[in-house]
Order: sequence, then structure tokens, then C-alpha cells
Amino acid sequence: MQLTILRRLVASTAVVATAATLAVVPTLVGGSASATTATRADTSLSIRAVKPAVAPGKSSTIRGRLAVPGADPAGRNVLLEARTPGTPGFIPVASTTSGTYGKLTLKVTPETTTLYRWRYAGAADADRAVSGVARVRVRVPQHPAVRIRTTLSVRLKQVGPQDQDVVRGKLFARGMPLGGRWVILVSRTPASDGWGFESAARTDGRGRVVFGVEPEGQTAYRLAFLGTPKLRPARSARVVVRTASEVSISAVPGVIDPGGSSTVSGVVTSSGAATPGASVTLLARKVGSSAAWAAEQTGTTAADGTVSFTVAPERSTAYRLRVTHSPGVARGTSPIARVLVRASSSLSIRGRTVGEGYVVDGQLRAAGATRPGRNVTLQAMSPGSTAWEPVGVDVTNGKGRVHFVQARVADTQYRLVYDGEARFLPTVSGTVVS
Repeated sequence: MQLTILRRLVASTAVVATAATLAVVPTLVGGSASATTATRADTSLSIRAVKPAVAPGKSSTIRGRLAVPGADPAGRNVLLEARTPGTPGFIPVASTTSGTYGKLTLKVTPETTTLYRWRYAGAADADRAVSGVARVRVRVPQHPAVRIRTTLSVRLKQVGPQDQDVVRGKLFARGMPLGGRWVILVSRTPASDGWGFESAARTDGRGRVVFGVEPEGQTAYRLAFLGTPKLRPARSARVVVRTASEVSISAVPGVIDPGGSSTVSGVVTSSGAATPGASVTLLARKVGSSAAWAAEQTGTTAADGTVSFTVAPERSTAYRLRVTHSPGVARGTSPIARVLVRASSSLSIRGRTVGEGYVVDGQLRAAGATRPGRNVTLQAMSPGSTAWEPVGVDVTNGKGRVHFVQARVADTQYRLVYDGEARFLPTVSGTVVS
């Protein structure tokens, strides 16, 4: 399955049908630890539903006001939380920023009768606050006697070349997948005092939902389904993304000749301190290839967190170091380091006599293709001499060709020389005689 990573700025919520004004933010964290309740304002939150009852599929607006005596209430992040019948507690379903005079507004489209409240996490100048409860009733022609039980699974996985963290879930009822249902992703850090809204998305035809996450530190995630008149709400277990180890990498030398070797080394640290005894895997992939990374070697970091591997690739290869999670060691992946293997090159040569003198032509090829824009030197050896002398330099054209015109001197030998570069080995052509 090709994963579509849902970004926070485009996510809707399980209760928000259109959220053009919705500001999705990470988990809200409480006020500064140095602040005390004595120095914080007594914050208050009000709430009301513009339409206390709506038809199925219709929307209502939840309004409120954040009051912070002695401070400006505008520009503060406030969570909207919801609870449906059968849910043990409130779940954050959206977040917004208070406007002028602390005004709060969010449009909601509940699938079943839902209770809403505002929650403010506080700040250095304002205490935490929770509003009362506003109820939006969904007018349903007939309620079933028993709502169907649902289950919601959750799994954490790493995908893509950069090992991005992805939270995946599946929603089922009676063993059948539930497609087209809103599922909410919430998160919580060790420093936060509650769950915060992250994103929301509808399940696909197989009941699956996928969220890409990029936490800055250790963060717990869980999924929630608020239910419908016929389906019970469900909450998943939690998964935790832990702070990754920092892994550096280098390859010395970065360019080798065929048959040569290089050393790929790195240092594993966590919070600036070396991580000894970490299990490290060397991953490799041919340069320019889209194939999956393959494990080539494994090793263990030394007391100073260093690890090294000797490699002898036949072709130019990209390498990465991956740290395996173990007790006391967080996972982590390094950037990419490349070891380039210089490809062989060849020079053809042809000489012919023309009216203006003796013409030497040649073509440069390397790694199976002609190579334009390279300097090629023409060398000559006069009759009776044993040394080659440079007599001209030309730059290969778009087809890798060079062209020289020399005064005709009988029995003079000529050859073409390419000095090579980082990617290609040097080469010398055959010999022509005027």
C-alpha cells in the first residue's frame, strides 16, 4: 500500500466537516514550572452550541470565550474536546487559537449526539481552565436498541528511505472493516497534563487509517473513534515514539579505484553523550538505485560510541548506519555516505592526412557512455625520440569527440591521454603515425 502521509495543516477532525480556520497544533503543554498559581490569573472558559440539535450530516458551531483577567486572552491555543454516549472520558478533537477578546469558534459535524467542552492548558500568566459542557443532539429517526461494538487497533511502523514514523490503525465491527469513518489521532508527551489533538482522517475501504508523525521527543499516540447512532465508540491502545539516537557517518576515502576499499565509520550519541554497546547495522544500496536498503554488516559501538566497517564495493554504493533498539538504547538512523568506485574509461583514435596537415580524432567513453566536457591531451613522439610530449589540449564535444590538426611531420607518433577524475579512471589511446 502506498502510504499517504497526512499533514497536520490539511487534516480534518472526526467532528469537523470544513475546518478552514482550524489550527492544528502539537500537544499543549502546561505553563512554566517556575510559575505558581499565586502569580497566574484566574482563567475562565465559557461555551455554547449555536444549534443544540441538528439533522444527520448537518453542522453546528461551538462558541466560547477565554477570559484572562489582567492579560490579553487573544492568541492562545485552546482544545475542543468531545464525548459521545459510551465514551468514558473526553477526547481532544480539534484545536484553535483564541481571537480578539478571547473569542473561540469551531464548526462541528457530529455523527451522533455529542458533548463538547473547551480546555486551556494554561501559561506563565494564566491558570488552566476547563469550560462547562455543551450538548449537540443529532436527530435520528430511530435509534437501535443495541449499538454495535467496534474495535480499533493501532500499530507504529517506520517507512520510506528516511524511516519516517507512521501510526496505522484499523477499525472493525463484528469482524468487518468500517470504511469512511472518522478516526482521531491524539498524542501526549511526558511533560503534558493530558492528551492533545494531532490529526484526523477517514478510514479507507478496508477500515485502515494512516498518520505520519514527526515528534521532537518521546511521545505517546492513540487512536479514537467517537461512534455513531448505530456504532459504539472505540479507543485503541497506545504506542510510543521514543527519542532517537543521534548517528553520524563518514566514508574515508570517499572515492576508490576498482578493487580498493574504504572505511565507513560513525558515532552513536544520545543527548550529547556517547552510547557504548549499541548494536549497529550497516545498510547499503547502489548509487542511483531505488531498491530497498540491504543489511551488509553488523557491529557494536565501543566505549566512546564509535563503530566502523571496512567495505570494498564493486560499484558506487550509498551507506547508512542503523541503531537497533535495545534496553537503554534508542533506535536511530544516520544520514547517507557514499563510496564512489571510479569507472573505467577508453579513448579511440584515428589519424589521417589532409590538405592542411595531419588530423587526429578521438572519442572518450566512460561507464558505457560518451563523456562531453572533458579535457583530452594530444601527445606526440618525434622520430628518434623516446619521450611523449604534449602538443595540444581539446575539450570533448557533446558526443565525447576531440579534434586536432597538426603540421605533417613524417613518422611522428600520436596518442590521446585522459587524466581521469573523481568518477572515472585515466586512460590512454592507441597510437597513430603520420
